Amino acid sequence: MQPPIEELVRGKPDSLSGLPLQWLNDSEPEPFQVRRFDVDGEPVHLFEANYDVRRALLDGTPLGDDGHFVEYFVVTGGPEVGWAVRRLWQRGGSIAYCTAEEDEPDAVVPARQIKDATALSLGKPPAWKRTNAWWPTLRGEPMFFVAQTDPGYSTPFLFTDRKGSFKITVNDIFGQTAEEHYALEERLDSDLR
Repeated sequence: MQPPIEELVRGKPDSLSGLPLQWLNDSEPEPFQVRRFDVDGEPVHLFEANYDVRRALLDGTPLGDDGHFVEYFVVTGGPEVGWAVRRLWQRGGSIAYCTAEEDEPDAVVPARQIKDATALSLGKPPAWKRTNAWWPTLRGEPMFFVAQTDPGYSTPFLFTDRKGSFKITVNDIFGQTAEEHYALEERLDSDLR
């Protein structure tokens, strides 16, 4: 069953990366479903809402002329037991999207530091470039990778502690790493000789 997301999500974020926001209108967020996952046999629904930067004010000034920023919603439970919504937002303590209660400074480690990504994955390990990716932690411990959405330039990767907490990192899986860039320069340079 689909969660009644319009009933579950009310109000817009009051901060962005730890800085207070004001809104030019009081319209409600319009989340859309990104994907449904299973975590230990239970359904987990991932939703996303995009906010127009022209409608958000920081110190009385719009955040920009064009574009948007994102909030994610992880919904678990169901009509029998009740729905639970976790609002995942970049809050200022970390690059990971997380709830206010789980916002910790340095709550990620470079993915290349994770020795066995398969052991920390509930299915397949992340399909990303390890040299550009970040693995979320919670209270200093690496979280478990759930899954990623369809590949794109800003692909969300969902993680859990398997106790009800979730975090997301967004990674560009098509971008060129620094190592790839320098290797290509070297190859092109040697081809010109």
